[in-house]
Amino acid sequence: MRVVDPVCCAAGNDLRSSRRWGFREARTIRLNAVLTGIFAGYLFIYLCHMPEYHFGDFIAIWAYAKVLFTHPVGDLYDNAVLHAAEVGFGMDPAGEAPFPYAPTVLLMLWPLGLLSLVAAYGAWIVVTLALYICSIFTKGHAALAMATFALVAPTTTINIVVGQSGFLLAALLIGGLRLMDRRPILSGILFGLLTYKPQFGILVPIALMAAGQWRCIAAACVTTATLIVASVAVFGGTIWLTWLRAFPAYAAWFDDRIIGQSGRSTLTANLQSLGVAQEPARLIQAIAVGLAAVLVWFCFRRLPRALAIPALLVATCLATPHAFLYDLPMVTGAALLFVAYRLRSDMPFSLPEIGVLILVLIFPAIMAQSTTHVPISTVVLSLFEMLILSTGERQRTISTSAPLEMTALQVGI
Repeated sequence: MRVVDPVCCAAGNDLRSSRRWGFREARTIRLNAVLTGIFAGYLFIYLCHMPEYHFGDFIAIWAYAKVLFTHPVGDLYDNAVLHAAEVGFGMDPAGEAPFPYAPTVLLMLWPLGLLSLVAAYGAWIVVTLALYICSIFTKGHAALAMATFALVAPTTTINIVVGQSGFLLAALLIGGLRLMDRRPILSGILFGLLTYKPQFGILVPIALMAAGQWRCIAAACVTTATLIVASVAVFGGTIWLTWLRAFPAYAAWFDDRIIGQSGRSTLTANLQSLGVAQEPARLIQAIAVGLAAVLVWFCFRRLPRALAIPALLVATCLATPHAFLYDLPMVTGAALLFVAYRLRSDMPFSLPEIGVLILVLIFPAIMAQSTTHVPISTVVLSLFEMLILSTGERQRTISTSAPLEMTALQVGI
């Protein structure tokens, strides 16, 4: 029989304890307070300088809506006419903001054209941010802390400054995923609305099929079809042909003007900043899509839903070929949902895990502050994905070994 030294055992337990951070420990509370303070300061600095940004990209979004009231709708897809209209509405003449979206987006944007720029911006940010917070809200004593983190996170600051649709994107995707089991029809409606940015829904059908959510799939298809029919009824039968003809020109413009810019968070952008040519980078991106699809199928078949959802959110950001930093509130949401799951499961964090989560929260700010592209998004997101998967495997191991441990205790071993 092996004799265990109680002193050595106690020392080992103390060492392991020092490497594990529980949620209610004083050091964890201090770390949360420090991070919240830093993020709040980051937000405050940018809010103080908001007039310098002239509403960011939102002035173009507002101009799209205004054009619906002042021009034929097809002019949205004529870059020269659209640019002249945007400048007339106050956009910097040096700026460029083509309209690449499918006509269904216009059904959501047109109310903004009824408001002034300031009122439309305020309504856009307040409403979409509220929807985003609701989508990630979890019950429990940590709910207030989670909501506070979401409000002051760097991705929130970036989206407020730019005035883009990252909050709406996160709300539709996260809300749809979290409702798929309890309210599949509503979930499908949210996924149907998500088609305004289809590159962020490429993995959703994989998840729904893996989960057997056929009612949700049907609701998403019906919602998408309804939006298409409504857009034709409101804007005319030729609007879709106009969009299809104009889209190749937008793709060429994007490849010419945007590829070398900072602020893109995709694998393709990271590779190109490291000197990889465009075609090999796109091939690697296509391979990443395939790997992400396999990963999502596995997660929605084998992992708890509360882990599969953040895994899909991260995999989407790794798979999509077209994304910017303002699209990443969904990543912050994934991090907060992951932390909430660990809290409910009473699973403390190790120091490396804490480091990964901090990187997930701050890397958008690092990339946003750089004048050149910093290719770190793929690395950080990959580390976060591995953290989610390892947590799932640990939970599966605990679940399968628990009955065996109980049997051993019952027989006195």
